[in-house]
Amino acid sequence: MRLSAFSINTIFVVMMILGISLIPRLSLQLEPSSRSNKLNISFSWTNANPELLETEVTTKLEGAFARIRGLNEIHSTTGNGYGAIELTIDPKENIDAVKLYLSSIIRSVAPGLPEGVRISGVSGGEIHDGRVQETERHLLMTYVLTGPGNSKEVGNFAEDRIVPVISTMPGVESMNVTGIVPFEWIMQYDRELFADIGLSANDISNAISEYYFRKDGGKILTETVPEKKYSYLVFKGNSDDDKTNIMNLPIKVINGKIIYLHNIVALDYQESDPGSYYRINGLNRINLNVYAAKNANMIELAGRVKTEMAQLTEGFPENYSVKLIRDNSTEIKDELSQILNRTGVTILILLLFVYLVSRDFRYLGIITTCLLANLSIALVFYYFFKIELHLYTLAGITVSFGIIIDSVIVMTDHYRHFHNLKAFLAVLAATLTTVGALTVIFNMDNTIMRNMWDFSAVIIINLGVSLAVALFFVPALMEKIPLKRQNRKRKIHRQKRIVRFNRRYLRFARFTRKYKKIAIIITLLGFGFPVFLLPSSIDREKRYSAAYNTVFGSETYLTIKPYIDKALGGSLRLFMEGGGDTWLQSRKATESQKTRLTLSMNMPHGATIKQMNEAFEKLENFLSGFETIATFTSDVSSANRGEMVITFQEEHEKDGSPEQVKNELIRFANTIGNGDSEVNGVGRGFSNRTSDEFRSESIKVIGYNYRKVLQYADILKQRLEKNIRVKKLHIGSDRSPKTKAFAVEVDKEKLARNNSNINNLLGNLHSLTYSGTSSTRAYINDEYTTIDIRPEKKVEASVWDVRNRPLRGDKSVFRLEDVGDITEEKNFENITKRNQEYEVEVQYDFIGAYRLSEKVKEREMKAINQMMPVGFRVKEGNDWKNYWQREIGGIDARILYILLVIGLIYFICAILLESLRQAATVICITPISFIGCFLGGYFFGIGFDEGCLAAFILLSGLSVNAVLYILNDYNIKVREGAPRGIRTYIKAYNAKIIPIFLTIASTLLGFIPFLIGDINPFWKSLAIGTMSGLTFSLPVLIIYLPMTFRSPVASYKLIGCKLQGKKKCWFVGRNLKSKI
Repeated sequence: MRLSAFSINTIFVVMMILGISLIPRLSLQLEPSSRSNKLNISFSWTNANPELLETEVTTKLEGAFARIRGLNEIHSTTGNGYGAIELTIDPKENIDAVKLYLSSIIRSVAPGLPEGVRISGVSGGEIHDGRVQETERHLLMTYVLTGPGNSKEVGNFAEDRIVPVISTMPGVESMNVTGIVPFEWIMQYDRELFADIGLSANDISNAISEYYFRKDGGKILTETVPEKKYSYLVFKGNSDDDKTNIMNLPIKVINGKIIYLHNIVALDYQESDPGSYYRINGLNRINLNVYAAKNANMIELAGRVKTEMAQLTEGFPENYSVKLIRDNSTEIKDELSQILNRTGVTILILLLFVYLVSRDFRYLGIITTCLLANLSIALVFYYFFKIELHLYTLAGITVSFGIIIDSVIVMTDHYRHFHNLKAFLAVLAATLTTVGALTVIFNMDNTIMRNMWDFSAVIIINLGVSLAVALFFVPALMEKIPLKRQNRKRKIHRQKRIVRFNRRYLRFARFTRKYKKIAIIITLLGFGFPVFLLPSSIDREKRYSAAYNTVFGSETYLTIKPYIDKALGGSLRLFMEGGGDTWLQSRKATESQKTRLTLSMNMPHGATIKQMNEAFEKLENFLSGFETIATFTSDVSSANRGEMVITFQEEHEKDGSPEQVKNELIRFANTIGNGDSEVNGVGRGFSNRTSDEFRSESIKVIGYNYRKVLQYADILKQRLEKNIRVKKLHIGSDRSPKTKAFAVEVDKEKLARNNSNINNLLGNLHSLTYSGTSSTRAYINDEYTTIDIRPEKKVEASVWDVRNRPLRGDKSVFRLEDVGDITEEKNFENITKRNQEYEVEVQYDFIGAYRLSEKVKEREMKAINQMMPVGFRVKEGNDWKNYWQREIGGIDARILYILLVIGLIYFICAILLESLRQAATVICITPISFIGCFLGGYFFGIGFDEGCLAAFILLSGLSVNAVLYILNDYNIKVREGAPRGIRTYIKAYNAKIIPIFLTIASTLLGFIPFLIGDINPFWKSLAIGTMSGLTFSLPVLIIYLPMTFRSPVASYKLIGCKLQGKKKCWFVGRNLKSKI
């Protein structure tokens, strides 16, 4: 049963209302949400050097983790006293289940690790919004809470009164409280006194622990008749509810006198030393961070949180207040406003263009209604497919307007003149080719192209909906809103112009066919051959190297090479050399739109977090004098790392203030003696880290034995040193100053003569070199709490002290120098492993051309690989280089993706047109249109980056549409009895050239907003590449298509026209008379 026009229109209106009603339920984010498939485990072991820590801890943990299901990669880094392991899990696995299993593995392995090793919990696997900074994952807003008392009291108030309310709101993932400085109980002792009476911090810790704990005393025989029975003997310590003052605990008897704990230590309750510092504008505050759940509408959620917080504030006690200092939803609002304005401008331009061409308000109304229906119905699919609205999807919607209007225009124009749906095949083919091209993007897995998945998804959905709109809604709408008939005089006048055009076009077609070979040669030269990429010489070990080097390395060829490159390189050479082949824009795509400065600082090994914090306090005092600064946020995470982010008042973001602050900050940072600082964000970056120089080349030596890997790295270094072009050779990935390591070698006979042994010697050395701290738990003021035991004064021993300080044996005193020696040995800051293989980098600078550098590197890598045994190898060290070449079998994956798109489009056309020859005719327009893309890249300075790659893919689908429209109309006329050849082609061309021009123009106009204002470079590359290629394809279409028809053109002559009633034009040829 065929539905009436009224029924179809009603169904579409209902779907439109449904789509509009779902808008509040759609997820609105700034960036695409994704779930990390990386899990992290960190661990520490005080005073352990990298090699010891790697052997005793890292290797054992890696071995245990290796059996985890779905493990793709395991990467570890081990440094002085700390280590970290990163696990990359298959995205198909349940990350939460893997985290639980990983935690159980850690619990089972921990008892077998050396004493003093601390392992953190499993982190990672969170849902985040794609931002670069990990600290901003899901962060919606931050409040500052101020109140009377210390930070712990204010924090407790927040935990009791605010967190339970906000964290349980729908859409809120969590709310945490930061900035609380916890209090702790400290027992301080005199190091010299403890040394005199023979005590240590561990003795005190053990004594307090033994006061509470029960211990096994073995078993005793209790009965012998009629059979033996045993009972367990338990040493009963004090019960947990014993509230005795532990300061009265007896510790030792000296000269018959009992020494109590209060005689030798002092107990104090004070703020603990912070493990990190986080301040905003130099003020220590209690920060309340609100995190949004995945798929939450962040703008709507932010409004609800503000309302709830305002209600809570009304019930706060006096002197308590909160202030909103950060609201990420405002950034979303700004970005959303920009993209909506851009979308509005796009729609306005398209509709204005449609009206200027048609001069018919009814025609304009049909086009506008169809666009509104397309977008509204697409919202339904966004909701059910859980597609988020963010920058990429909104940009995809904007781009799609210029594409989906093509289907509406073509179908409206065809239905207006012929009142049938035969044009739908052409619309279907044009839609499927674009969809087929976009599906290839889902196979690209680097960061930028992964963000394009949602961009492609919304365009595919919109195009799918446009098919339904074109097939059903357009005819139904035109039945109810009939368009005006064309004025008879205008129609006759138009037909006269067509006749004149046909005469000229036939002459032109005759000319192009006569010189078809020349046209093909010009096209090939216009596209270009990659001769400019040929190296002057190749590796001599290749079989054809002698002939190749003789020809391309000869002085004659090298002399004429610049001219050959220009003559044969064509637009491809201009694009590659003029536009550049860089990937720098991928980094810019992740930068915030707001102006900000970032200062990072490193301290030398041995520095304390207190020293790092003091340096940042100086920076904060300095920056507080600049009125143009909005906020400066300090994050001191460790003794060796601190970062400060500076933002500016909105009215000063674009003036010279950021540059001035940066210059002043660089000058002041240089006055802080111990810190190596780096400032980035405005203009060129600055760094005063003279020891952290960047080296352009890197080779990784990989193997299963760390010492042997180091040996082969040294051999590789020696080989490279022989090349005069190689400079600044360095072994190791970390170029910061290395920590010195000292090895102690002992003569066991001399040690025995001094009534000592290894354990006694280690105990003596620990008393010199360790901090002398310990910890325990006990009841204080009716609370079971942790107690830190530490010396009153911190003593640091030098190498001389270790050699010469008196050590105590059993009734003897000696020095380390008497029984052994201490010598310095090589030590590395970090030990890196990937999939349980050690990696050591050999870094260097190469003076010379890139290709020569690559040639030298390949030669050295090949030579060192041949000499190394099984289990060892070398590979390219710069992971950021040749990303696409590593992706697919060593071939540039960008080219393979484009070829895949072209092949996919060819088979789609062949199926729909039922002709391999016509499909070949269609697909040939794609590489020709690339010439326009090359020229656009050259003139606008665009490189072969992700944006331009997306343009090539999108252009592959769009450029063939015009050919499809003409060939479909040509095939319809042939099936109706028209003869094959140029005459029928001319008729199809006349019928479709106007809608083709409109569709191309509408697509071009849809990209214009992406060239206006401060737009991300990715979108500019996409817009310029697509627009230039599509513009070039229109004149190419007019020239190219007539050459593909074999019917002779020269033997036909236009001799007359009748303009009475129905117009007829006649062509007379060799015994042939036919109508067009």
